Amino acid sequence: MDGQQRMRCTSLIREVIAFLESVPSPIILADHPNDLKLLTTLLPQTDLARLIAQGLIMTCMLKDDVMYAACKEWFDADADRRGLRHHALFDARALRFAWLKVVRGC
Repeated sequence: MDGQQRMRCTSLIREVIAFLESVPSPIILADHPNDLKLLTTLLPQTDLARLIAQGLIMTCMLKDDVMYAACKEWFDADADRRGLRHHALFDARALRFAWLKVVRGC
């Protein structure tokens, strides 16, 4: 599927669930309450509850000053990234960088 096509909602739901089930202990990080709201709006509550109950998913908000600073560091490290805050892909990359930095203590 190219970027010009829209995925049907049911296909998107199946793809998201398949992705989450394929990753051991996925953690979903969000930097804004609406991010988690979008997830809970997309996934049927039964699927989301099942994934959480099975320990297959943990969701959390970015509340920590260390995480915030690491996200800022990621954006500030490249002038081209600075204008891309709140772009989903770049936010995801910054959150991943921050999470790994905090977990690994780097």
